[in-house]
Amino acid sequence: MKCIDKTWVSYYKELADKLTDYQNKRYELIEIVKEVYKKTGIKFPTLASDNVLMDIDPFTIFALFNKNSMRETNKVKILTELASKLDIKSKIPSVFDSVPTVNNLNATYYNFKDYGKDNDIETLWTLFTAALNFANYPSEDNKLKFIHSFDKNITKTGNGNSKITSGLYWIAPELLLTLIHVQFGTFLIHINSLKN
Repeated sequence: MKCIDKTWVSYYKELADKLTDYQNKRYELIEIVKEVYKKTGIKFPTLASDNVLMDIDPFTIFALFNKNSMRETNKVKILTELASKLDIKSKIPSVFDSVPTVNNLNATYYNFKDYGKDNDIETLWTLFTAALNFANYPSEDNKLKFIHSFDKNITKTGNGNSKITSGLYWIAPELLLTLIHVQFGTFLIHINSLKN
């Protein structure tokens, strides 16, 4: 039986940690990501219907290099440049077999069509920090904050259990499961199991 490669875990977790520094510096984060794409020679994706990106959430940052049709060589290029820009020390992964992906046409975690018209991006940052807090400091209070934020975000347009849990798996894979198809089958979770 083939072992599942998990060399990506330390890089992804360190990236998640680095992104917390940009929760209140999101325009700076957007500029970093644009520069990463420019340096790699990869076309920057359209992330807003009017193509004017003013805000971004951390899950969409991860989705940019976890699209289902992106070649591994391009993923490595993006991760290499992100490591340089964000001072990530973890080894750059080169195998992504066990990493969930998102559909190219639905890679943003915020509502693409109504970008900037509601509070999607802010609630996604709240989920991101709640998940990391719960992963790093498991307490009843952190669990309840995480559950509340999870429940709020899965009802947003374009999101659902599988997409949100994929994003959570990227940032805290040892704690949070995802709806993914791997060689040995499909694993399903329901967030309410955390409530028990």
